[in-house]
Amino acid sequence: MSGPRSAPGARGTVATFVRFLATGAANTLACLAVYWLLLPWLRPQAAYAASFAAGICVGYLLHSRYAFRARPGWRSFAAWPAVCLAGWAAGAGMLAFALGPLRLDPRVAPLLSVAASVPVTFVLGRRLFRPRGDA
Repeated sequence: MSGPRSAPGARGTVATFVRFLATGAANTLACLAVYWLLLPWLRPQAAYAASFAAGICVGYLLHSRYAFRARPGWRSFAAWPAVCLAGWAAGAGMLAFALGPLRLDPRVAPLLSVAASVPVTFVLGRRLFRPRGDA
């Protein structure tokens, strides 16, 4: 028997990724708004870190329930910041590259950060929220 949690193969992965993107887009827009609001008072990396931290809890609830269709629990809640940290590291590295060698405007540079962090966060999140019986 196959349900939303156990949709086999590529079809299940695509559906999960689409939900992940929609969920992540909503959370990302909120984080970008916080980033842009903080830019007048903080340096770009500090504003990025603050906005990222603000999105961790909301992102956990949205991704666990909607994107990956898992029940929130203490184990995944405790591990979620590590998933976010890996995504943040990819995004922060890209932000440094965008602000440095690429010389992008600090208001635009985090868009490249998002592109760098999405694949990292999806792969790790999917692994974290995979039902225990899946290999």
